[in-house]
Amino acid sequence: MVDENEAFASGGDIYSEVIKFPSKVYSEKEVKELWDNAVPHPDLKPYVNRADREHFPPISRQKPDGYFIALYHGKIVAHCGWKKLEHAYLTAGVKTHPAYQGRGISGQLRKKRIGVFGSNPAIAFMNKNDEWWVSSWKKEGWEVVESAEDLPEAYQDLAPPNRIYLLYNKGAIMEDDKDDDTKNASFDRIFNTIIRVNI
Repeated sequence: MVDENEAFASGGDIYSEVIKFPSKVYSEKEVKELWDNAVPHPDLKPYVNRADREHFPPISRQKPDGYFIALYHGKIVAHCGWKKLEHAYLTAGVKTHPAYQGRGISGQLRKKRIGVFGSNPAIAFMNKNDEWWVSSWKKEGWEVVESAEDLPEAYQDLAPPNRIYLLYNKGAIMEDDKDDDTKNASFDRIFNTIIRVNI
């Protein structure tokens, strides 16, 4: 877990800014308000609620359960969210302000989010396919699933096309499931039981 008061030197010797990582879990509404008041930048796009992102599959358009954020002098510079499904967690994006990209901030937020997942399984649909970006996730323990056809058959229809699919704690069972019939289920079997969850 990243200490919210940790001095985070971003970008090596050139930068000496201190980035704060609050321990608070923020709502989507709070993140949108903060993002809309972020430091102006020509490449900064407004935050769009996930429910309004029509290019997302229905499973990804759900309201996130929470976000971790990074702040610089009280202004948001990054956010990272998640959604707890019935039998696994789903990532809800990682976004960094254009002026602060490439400084490892999103990696710090992803580490905090993994703390939320704990030993539970999680899935991510990645838009960004740069080799260094995928590699940074793999170093955190995520496993790449090359195509939707490689996901459990019943889950394939829910997976958005042209993405990189990542699984975390692939062989794990959700803590909430350990007292029921799925106690000895594999990750694949679990995904076969959540076919149309929350759609």
